Parts: sequence; structure tokens; C-alpha cells
Amino acid sequence: MVSSVTYFGIISLCLILNAFGSPLKCDRPTTAVKPPITNYARDGPEGRVTCIKAVIKFEHLGKGESTTSASRKYVASMGSAWAIHPTTFRNMSDDAGHLIGNVLGGPRDSYNLIPQNSNCNRGAWRAVESEVKQKIENNKNVSVTFVVQPIYDGDNKRPIALE
Repeated sequence: MVSSVTYFGIISLCLILNAFGSPLKCDRPTTAVKPPITNYARDGPEGRVTCIKAVIKFEHLGKGESTTSASRKYVASMGSAWAIHPTTFRNMSDDAGHLIGNVLGGPRDSYNLIPQNSNCNRGAWRAVESEVKQKIENNKNVSVTFVVQPIYDGDNKRPIALE
């Protein structure tokens, strides 16, 4: 029998704040997704991802997809931190960040990729992914429900935070 753990957190730039409270909603059924993704939503047919949900099991760990030059080009077209806030972020660069990390089985499909500050992607967000991965590795019968909601500034396609 597989038990289930739900993990919620908020990442604001590089600050991690636990937000244990009411769960984020991403309940609309979605077709054509790759496991462990179960649902995602956009604010239009090819619009910004507004939430993504995955149920991650031991079998998914390490089986995700790394970004390619094509996926990085797609993410770059969504905007960069510098383009949105030139004064604040002039020396920052963005990665093509996975909402559900490839270490957790996340695909490189457009519904799972965002422009993400490289320091956060390789620092705070990686730490969140590592914690989820470790919980599953410590108990192979556990599944983790992981829901991420990007927060946007106005109509920008680059999120300013992840909840």
C-alpha cells in the first residue's frame, strides 16, 4: 500500500516560507500529461501555467527530462527577470526552470517550464526538490503530492514567485 504525503511551500525569489494551510487547487482534469504530472492549468490555450500538480512516487525519481536548446529557447521567449525589472535584476540570469523538477520525474514540456532566476533554480528550488526526493527515497512506499502555483506580476509570462 502506498501512503501519501502532501508538501506545500512558497518560494519568493530565493526565500522559502512554509505555507502549511489550505491546499492549493489544481483539480481540473488534464489530458496529455506525462507522469508524475496529473493536472495543470493555463490562463488561455497557450497561456501562462497557473498551477501544476504531480503525484511523485519512487518509480519517477531520476526519470525526468533535462532541458534542450529548443526548450530553453521557448522559455527565453517568455521573458527574463531583467526585461521585467531592469533596475532590480540587471545582473541576474534566468534558467529554463522545471516546476516539477526532472530529478522528481518532471518532463521538459511547456506546461512544466518557466523562466526562473538561476540562483533560485540551482539553490532554494533545488533544495525543495531534494527534500521531496529524500522523503520518497527514505520510504519507497510513499507518494508525494506536489502542487506549484506560479505568481505573476500583471501580464508578464515570467513568474515572480512560486507558491
